[in-house]
Amino acid sequence: MERIETGNPLDTQALLAELRRYGVGYLMGEATDLAERDFQLQPAEFVAALARSSDPRVRDTLISLLLLHPDLANVTKDAVETARLSGDEQTAEQLITLALAALYLQQMWRETLSLVGVSAQMQEAPFGAYWRERGLPAPQVDFGEVGLRALAEWERRRTGLGANYASDWDNQVDHLVLQEWCRSSENENTAAPVGILWPRMAALEMAPLLDPGEDAMSMRPNVTRADIEQFLNDLGAMAQTTGRIYLARGAALVHGQIRGLGASTEDIDLKLDVADEQAVEDAIRQLKVRSSVNVELASPADFIPLPPNWESMSTYVGRYGGLDVFYFDWVTLALAKIERGSSRDLHDVALLQQNGLIQRDDLEAAFQAIQPQLGHGRFFNVDPTLFSQKVSAAVNTLWGSQP
Repeated sequence: MERIETGNPLDTQALLAELRRYGVGYLMGEATDLAERDFQLQPAEFVAALARSSDPRVRDTLISLLLLHPDLANVTKDAVETARLSGDEQTAEQLITLALAALYLQQMWRETLSLVGVSAQMQEAPFGAYWRERGLPAPQVDFGEVGLRALAEWERRRTGLGANYASDWDNQVDHLVLQEWCRSSENENTAAPVGILWPRMAALEMAPLLDPGEDAMSMRPNVTRADIEQFLNDLGAMAQTTGRIYLARGAALVHGQIRGLGASTEDIDLKLDVADEQAVEDAIRQLKVRSSVNVELASPADFIPLPPNWESMSTYVGRYGGLDVFYFDWVTLALAKIERGSSRDLHDVALLQQNGLIQRDDLEAAFQAIQPQLGHGRFFNVDPTLFSQKVSAAVNTLWGSQP
């Protein structure tokens, strides 16, 4: 069997397959059939490959992997040193950050992890020098919460992104806990206690496990471009009305192939502007039952004010029956993702920029247009100062600071 060298990137399917081999199966997506794989991945190569993944959700599974297999702590430490020796400081830093996040979360979730059978402890000693070098507290301080906050702030400074890293990392453990509970109670008619279904980080204002956002990890099959195309064809045939439908959020990125070939998303997010909304909603309900896809009437309009030109800037996709389908304006979509601020959202914004779909001047002008509405009315809870800082950080990261 061919052996993959540490420096060679692995695609997401191969990483998902290897994660499932190690018992981390909550990330949905097509995984390469283990029986068909013609290579063998060594543990040190695997953890390094996870750290290099361009998908933040896949990359962050290193946290769950270390909690489920604490014996990989020394392997991860060796992978850090190997990366440094080869000059790959980015991989080394990512490995250190995620290993420290696992140590802090291990303290925060200790009791809950034990309840679902994850009782082995990841050793702290191999990573002590790393948290001390960064001026971070030890994992035992305040049960890990203060350390996780400090680590998230360190990562924001290191990357220059305003991502809510602590929430992203905590979300991984949330799903690991639910996965292990489902596994342990597979043959029992029992319900998970409330303390298992919801995260321990209420003090950090983290989102609940069953977050409706399209970047959340799901236990149900995801939606591919082909699924979205089939849905649009069926909807056009069933809904006897005319008007516009806008694909939003992950649905637009997947159907538009911005996330690449074979990508998927959890929901088909739509905004309706049709003559007979009831007819379209009735058709959507029927299709959800028939095709087992999840459809949400959700768009950037639910989270931020819309710039005045968003409709004219939306990209035409095609006509399906009497319905004209558009991709929601990419600039507005990028602003909504910057405001939300998860690492997956910011990764999507980078993809939009790399594909030439958003420009710096357009993004800044759109933000200036909506800024007067922030903090008022429907958007009273969107802090204009914080949002401005997030936009500045994203712009500087993608295009660099202007002279």
